[in-house]
Amino acid sequence: MTAKPQWEYDLKYKFGITGDQYRELLAGQGGRCKFCGRKPGKYRLSVDHDHACCPKPPTCGNCNRGLLCSDCNQILLGRICQEGKLGKEHAIGILRTVIEHIAGNDSHLLSLGS
Repeated sequence: MTAKPQWEYDLKYKFGITGDQYRELLAGQGGRCKFCGRKPGKYRLSVDHDHACCPKPPTCGNCNRGLLCSDCNQILLGRICQEGKLGKEHAIGILRTVIEHIAGNDSHLLSLGS
């Protein structure tokens, strides 16, 4: 019998899922990041979880939301939205503002010269 790789033990401890469950999640997402659609490169996709439910590992396993690349997990959710620190509503507000900006519907957000 072959020993499990360390990352599988880490998954079980941190997120309450097995390596097989991770692979099922990955297959269900088409082998890509749930947000940006990139395939994993050098590193595996990260398990995203709801920080409001479980602020620190180990998580309960019920609040896992999908697999994200490190950019989407660490930069988008972690740094830009600061979901773990400021909560879901803050993150949603930032994302709405970004969507408005990209769509060109953000002229009401700026009041230059007033």
